[in-house]
Amino acid sequence: MSTSLRGEIMNNMKMLAQMGLLLGIIFILSLIESLLPPIPFLPPFVRLGLGNIAVMFCAINVGKRNALVLVILKSLFVLFTRGPVASILSLGGGLISVVFLILLISYHNEKYLSITALSILTAIMHNLGQLFTSAFILNIDGILYFLPLSLLFGIIMGFLTGTILRIVLPIIHIQVLNSTQD
Repeated sequence: MSTSLRGEIMNNMKMLAQMGLLLGIIFILSLIESLLPPIPFLPPFVRLGLGNIAVMFCAINVGKRNALVLVILKSLFVLFTRGPVASILSLGGGLISVVFLILLISYHNEKYLSITALSILTAIMHNLGQLFTSAFILNIDGILYFLPLSLLFGIIMGFLTGTILRIVLPIIHIQVLNSTQD
């Protein structure tokens, strides 16, 4: 086996291990989120979106294409744990938000947009993606009346998840990127 082929296989195995760790983090964060009590005075459909922490980390530190893969795998996880409608909404919001995130990090660096700002903007896009996906699959025009609430909760939840990501980023970075070293 040539040295370059061996190196390519090792890089692929390393990437697979990183993706497995990130998917495991998504599963754990989703479980933790499901165990949290409902936040008082918020509608039951408002979720913190802790699993998006791993997707953002992946897009910023591992690979943009890999973040898209994580969104799809996360939506499959939602299919098995919360059903087909939740899965479609997860996919609709997830794809729009991760594409938006990829565009933001491709054209801006952290000097201009903090992790928290990225999280807020992508949470808003996630909510808009879910709102438009809902309007499409349910064929209900009135669902767009939720637009102001979607924006408000995107800001609030994006700020919370962005703050959490900023705090745990050094820990995740060490665990995910260094645990798969040769």
